[in-house]
Amino acid sequence: MIDIDKLLEDCANEKIHLIGEIQEFACLLAIDENFDIKIVSENFVDLGLSVGIGDSFKEVLSKNDIQEIEHLLEQEEIQSGYSLYLTKKKLRFYCYKTDQLLVLEHELYDDDLKDIKKENLIDSLLGFNIRGRQESGIKELASNLAVNIKSLVGYDRVMVYRFHPDDHGEVIAEEKEDHLEPFLNLHYPESDIPRQARELFIRNQIRIINHIDGKRFKLLSSHDTQLDLSDSISRAASHVHLEYLRNMHVGATLTISIVVDGRLWGLIACHHYSPKFISYSTRSLLKIVGFSFATEVSKYLAHQYNARLKDVNHLTVSLLNELENIGSVFETNYLDHIVTARSSQILKLMEANGVYVEVGNHSTTVGVTPSKSVIQFIKKQISKSSESIFYTNSLSEYDESFQSFAAETSGVLGVGITSTGLRNCFVMWFRPETITEISWAGKNDKNIVYDGKHARLSPRGSFDEIIKLQKQSSFDYTKQDLDIAFEFIWFLSKVLLKQLDFAEKNLISLEQEAREKDRFISALSHELRTPLNNILGWLQLYHPQLHKTEELAELYKVINNNSKQQLRLINDLLDISKVASGKIKLDLKALEINESIMNIYNYFKPSFKSKGIDCFVSLNESLTCAIDETRFEQILRNILQNSLKFTPRHGQIFISAKKEKSEATIEIRDTGVGIDKEELALVSNEFYQATNNKTAVSNKGMGLGLALVKNIVELHGGDMSIESDGKNMGTAVKIHLPLINITIKKNLEEEDELSHSSEFHIGSSLKGKKIMLVEDTIESARYMKIFLENEGAEVNWFGEAYEALKALKNHNYDLILSDIGLPVMDGLEFVGLAREIGDYKKIPFIALSAYGTDSEINNSIAAGYNLHLVKPVELNQLLVTIAEYI
Repeated sequence: MIDIDKLLEDCANEKIHLIGEIQEFACLLAIDENFDIKIVSENFVDLGLSVGIGDSFKEVLSKNDIQEIEHLLEQEEIQSGYSLYLTKKKLRFYCYKTDQLLVLEHELYDDDLKDIKKENLIDSLLGFNIRGRQESGIKELASNLAVNIKSLVGYDRVMVYRFHPDDHGEVIAEEKEDHLEPFLNLHYPESDIPRQARELFIRNQIRIINHIDGKRFKLLSSHDTQLDLSDSISRAASHVHLEYLRNMHVGATLTISIVVDGRLWGLIACHHYSPKFISYSTRSLLKIVGFSFATEVSKYLAHQYNARLKDVNHLTVSLLNELENIGSVFETNYLDHIVTARSSQILKLMEANGVYVEVGNHSTTVGVTPSKSVIQFIKKQISKSSESIFYTNSLSEYDESFQSFAAETSGVLGVGITSTGLRNCFVMWFRPETITEISWAGKNDKNIVYDGKHARLSPRGSFDEIIKLQKQSSFDYTKQDLDIAFEFIWFLSKVLLKQLDFAEKNLISLEQEAREKDRFISALSHELRTPLNNILGWLQLYHPQLHKTEELAELYKVINNNSKQQLRLINDLLDISKVASGKIKLDLKALEINESIMNIYNYFKPSFKSKGIDCFVSLNESLTCAIDETRFEQILRNILQNSLKFTPRHGQIFISAKKEKSEATIEIRDTGVGIDKEELALVSNEFYQATNNKTAVSNKGMGLGLALVKNIVELHGGDMSIESDGKNMGTAVKIHLPLINITIKKNLEEEDELSHSSEFHIGSSLKGKKIMLVEDTIESARYMKIFLENEGAEVNWFGEAYEALKALKNHNYDLILSDIGLPVMDGLEFVGLAREIGDYKKIPFIALSAYGTDSEINNSIAAGYNLHLVKPVELNQLLVTIAEYI
């Protein structure tokens, strides 16, 4: 008897990365560290090289070829697509490393496409913008993406395929030839693209099958070695997948991954109904379009997440106000009172129809909720989870008896903070049944066929639309729902449990919450800064090449400006958190403020010009205040950014500074859209945004700018006021700072020295210097390595600390650059162990990390680093820093 479940399991666990065959358009060889050929493809002879298994690859290489390959063999990791041109044989190979072998693949076929026109590619990149930040914006963008990709590559059908939370997929956009049947809005089961295939799509983000029925060439080796083809550009597809494509009458495919924030969000799936080949160099250009789309989706999700965070913040403030109005938290009905008062807001957080809240010994329900026994079941599931969470869109899958209330309650998302006594806190949101019509692409039936004596599953042969009703299920909970739930319970526990803790004279939990918030801020900073570091780093590296044409210069400007604006928003968000926790520190010095005002004015001059705004500056006398120059300029920049944003074209902005009694008064006044009088007192609140006009709505930010300004001004011992006569009457922001009676004399020698230092360029002064780079993010490591090598340094890159420690024992380095957030062993442990090796107590160690809070910087220095630089870094400044140490 055939075990269907066993066949399904075997199919799901098929090791497709060890398939042992490649496609016909390429040939492959793998060499070891001694250049000995260990593996070749059957068609390797087509290259006409007089070497084979067991021979030395050096026999067909020039001296330069050997040196370049030796450099690659020294690297710990090289992922798919590294290009290598062998001059002696005039052949281009694409390389990666696996199992201590360097794998080289050469494409044998010519590109079916003529060169993709750069202007079309740039148009595709610049066309990505989700206006209005709505879900429909993503589908509209996906539709434009499908049109653009089809025009670029000429495949018969191009689809944008989006994964749902349960990993089944849906075609959300499609561009096709008119005679083809549409696949738009069809759903495909998770098993069509199983787990191991999804993992490969994250790792190797562009994949081509040039001919479904093309020849396959086995990999030959002397010891039956199984070569990992995860990073291969020519890995053959599994027979089940090819059969699946034949059933769809497809002749060739091209697939581009859409990876959003490290997760496989979807695929750009291109189908052609006859063989078709596109070279790797062309495919790499298409990957840029996929990356740009993924970036826009990430921006949309971030905006959506920030908006929901704002709702959580407002709700928490409302709950706190309700709590203050009722007196003691030990009143038996206090929780019922505050939750009921804000029930609609709590339910709206998750689009739920019921909620259960438990804090300490108190609990309450709102809306439609299941019985106490079901709630106890959910609490047990939360407590068993290592992440203190339980969620499902179908409770009845866990217990058949739950079907009796499925119409009212099908889905649940529950989170908890659990320990002992009063510290327990649970929140559960419930969603009703949503009977949904889902259009599936054929029945998800698997047929059994025999390959010789062995049975295997065969994919379905029909893809005709099948409409099924999904019952006893709610709509799915997303990862963002989970994150928002944790944010809400964190705030809830802070607000309510804080009151209980104070009543019990127990402050230990508050300290723990502060540490959790610090870790959250640290992780948030790291996750947001890391992609910006990669973007800005590569932009700096290829700055000259990106200014060769006006189109490329525009692309550079758009990416650079938006990335730096994103960085400023991240800094503002983190600064708000620091202010709230009392952790922001000022470096106060007696400074003449007019110079800082002029610095900021000059910074915005190009923006004023491009918008046709006249800006007038009036600085009548020298004004000296005790200020933190960086923070003071941050104050001015945020205020001027608002004036620029809300002043229409050809408007006016006035900047003035004058003495008023014992204070310096800085005023920034504009002729912009103004603020309604009833909103004047609110605009400096965190996350608040004025809504009195269309311009304000279309220029929404996060509502952090003026709130941050107000807090920093108050830290300087000053105050801020905002004036406006109403709509279209302009706005004036005044900053009042205490004056100090000190005359500042400039040190001309120091000034001259500083002016020369800004022009510092090392050139080839790193020549002969050996630098170790320890970085686990390949994009960051590659641009940093290229940049330092261009400056003359010899750079050895390691992706993890253990391998770097081994190298330190066998090599002498002049300087070590290391990330902090490394896998397995972090950068702090690494530097401590490294300092114990040989002469490395005296060698400079510099930390390069997206972790950048004061405590993290102090931890780096305490662990043994000479300096901690926060990503993103200016490359020229990094060179100046390196020169100071070596």
